[in-house]
Amino acid sequence: MFRDSRNTTGVLGVSRSVKQTPAGIVSESYAVTWRPNQACKMHFLFHQQIWRGKAFKLAVSFRIKKLREIHGGAVARKLKGLLEEKGIAV
Repeated sequence: MFRDSRNTTGVLGVSRSVKQTPAGIVSESYAVTWRPNQACKMHFLFHQQIWRGKAFKLAVSFRIKKLREIHGGAVARKLKGLLEEKGIAV
């Protein structure tokens, strides 16, 4: 569960995305991936700065849920422990 140098969130499998449409509308989200060999991705959109923290917590919680479904509780517990060490509350 180590941090990838391209990932600025500090949580492997959760990345922040900012996109702008040709009309100038900015869309920000946290993207969660849970299967490296398949295209499994879920986006948690936020539109205001105050909702960024909530969207991040939802994304991390969703990632933990998917890891628990795929690998069992041990992997999910390990990730939760690593996040708590970093001070990231889920």
